[in-house]
Amino acid sequence: MIGLFIAIPLAFGPVTMADDAVHAWPGWRGDGSGHSTERDVPQRWDAQNGITWKTRLTGEGNSSPIVWGDRVFVTASAEGGLTRLVICLNASTGKILWQTPLKADATKTYPRAGHAAATPVTDGRHVFVFFDSPGVAAIDYDGKVAWTVPLGPFNNPYNMASSPILDGDSLIVKCDHNGPSFIVALDKTNGDEQWRTERSGGLHYATPISFEHDGGRQIVVNALKIVSYDAASGNELWTYEEMKHATTPTPVYTDGLVYATCGRNGPSVAIDPTGRGDLSETHVRLYVASGGPYIPSPLVHKGLFVIPGDDGRMTFVDRSGKRVLRHRTRARFTGSPVAAGDRIYWTDEQSRTHVLDTSQLTASPSRIADVTVNPLEEEACYASTAISGSRIFIRTAKHLYCIAGGEAKLAVPEPPDLPDDLNELREFYLAQPVGEFDDTMLRLRIVEKAAHLDDPAVVDLLAAIVDRDGHWDVSEAALRELGRHGHRAVPQLLAMFDKHPAFFKTVAAEHLGRIKSPKAVATLTRAAKAEGVQVRVASVEALGGIAAEHADHASGIADTMVGLLSDTDGMVRLAAIQSLVRLAPHADDRADRIVEGLKQRVDDPNAMVAEAASRAVDTFSRVHATSRADPLPSTVVTGAA
Repeated sequence: MIGLFIAIPLAFGPVTMADDAVHAWPGWRGDGSGHSTERDVPQRWDAQNGITWKTRLTGEGNSSPIVWGDRVFVTASAEGGLTRLVICLNASTGKILWQTPLKADATKTYPRAGHAAATPVTDGRHVFVFFDSPGVAAIDYDGKVAWTVPLGPFNNPYNMASSPILDGDSLIVKCDHNGPSFIVALDKTNGDEQWRTERSGGLHYATPISFEHDGGRQIVVNALKIVSYDAASGNELWTYEEMKHATTPTPVYTDGLVYATCGRNGPSVAIDPTGRGDLSETHVRLYVASGGPYIPSPLVHKGLFVIPGDDGRMTFVDRSGKRVLRHRTRARFTGSPVAAGDRIYWTDEQSRTHVLDTSQLTASPSRIADVTVNPLEEEACYASTAISGSRIFIRTAKHLYCIAGGEAKLAVPEPPDLPDDLNELREFYLAQPVGEFDDTMLRLRIVEKAAHLDDPAVVDLLAAIVDRDGHWDVSEAALRELGRHGHRAVPQLLAMFDKHPAFFKTVAAEHLGRIKSPKAVATLTRAAKAEGVQVRVASVEALGGIAAEHADHASGIADTMVGLLSDTDGMVRLAAIQSLVRLAPHADDRADRIVEGLKQRVDDPNAMVAEAASRAVDTFSRVHATSRADPLPSTVVTGAA
């Protein structure tokens, strides 16, 4: 028999499994990491080829499937949410073995969430589910309800989507909403409450993770503030602030670090969980200022932090925070990527699974290749893929698929033709309704078509779409495409700082940094001093690029960077140091002053800042032969964990 999914203890604690090894994908993203050790996972299929079975599911639901041995479990809802369902299927045949109904109250929801969004979890004896109503339930493998515990009511217009996890004999459930929020540990045998800890609340949807670090078990939750709890008591261990509202991506723990990202172009971080209290200035080991996803959760794959974007962008970051590779899969995603061997599997919102070859990811140069796009029938898919027994399980709006793969002949449908004339395309866009639930995929195609037209006026259309469109995804796509037009888009990008929130300013700053237009210096300088941390970091990085390109602006930008070396936020200090290094060749008359400022940071409490300052002093010493400067202190804090 092929080996068991061996990573289970990482996220679920000491789960006791049957003596005979079983295939398992027991909870959200398997063990929480999104990784499978299965071999011979299929690569090719379509709606007619490579499908082992396809089963029509009762009701609606967007939770992901889980697998234990010969059983697959999903949740659903019927009767407008008044009945919630736990469904068990035979993993080999797709036959529904049982479906257990749970009566529920009428509650609010959102189409992409539904009334069954949280993925269940199993220990091989019971399957544990969480709904906003009736709460948490344990169902045995015969479909009988062992116990239920109500946790609501909840004030959440998008319903509850955080999935329960197991940590040893405890079931952990995180309940964030617009009301008294909390995280709770229940005894999995009877539902008795073991501990409950209040949370600051708000609409956050990330699933907790659990892991052992330095001999103690931690529960970590991603939200506006990342919080770690002691798994035994629920006491708060450490925090990290500066994430974003409505956080959905679940963090990953691997190689002694917690990797987390958050949405709408938010930051991504890796945190050493050894510390206690606020770790923002002391235990951050990796920081990427922007590019985080709204919904999909990250991977750590082949030693790289994989940050997925809802629009198919993938950024691969090494442990130092350097962007090693960017890859674009042209689709929209709500589900999260998973990995098996040298491949990443990612199912988009149209039920097409994109298979990526990562065998050359760690080569020089780093490369990633699209293997295939595997379509199913035209149904929405907001769930994440499960892998077990060398098979793939995909839950769509109406069906559950089991895929063994085959020699499918793949034909991805081409998008409809759009006008080639910019004026016609503008009129076509203006004729589209732009509400939250209108055809966003069509508007996204309009944006992509416009961006590639050779017409100077396209920048005005893209900027108008940013301003006008009612959907975040479309506005974001238009803003990202705007930057492709270089210097002629600078006025439109600068306008983003006057009338848009931080999300748009951050992307605009990144574009201006690549364009390196000196016209942006004044706006970026103001933003570097006065905006939120994410915008400030992006603006500082952009200024560094401009200074390196335009020597006549280097002195003024250098003065700004030296001032920011004393900023209260470590990530701003780090960005200022990195920008100073870029302008080192142009800092002749300010080199000594810059070096003095850098030396004050080599003992910075933030290890990343301290290490960067130490390297920067060495760089300036080499470039300017500043041998007369005081020698570097013998003890320098390093940034690597």
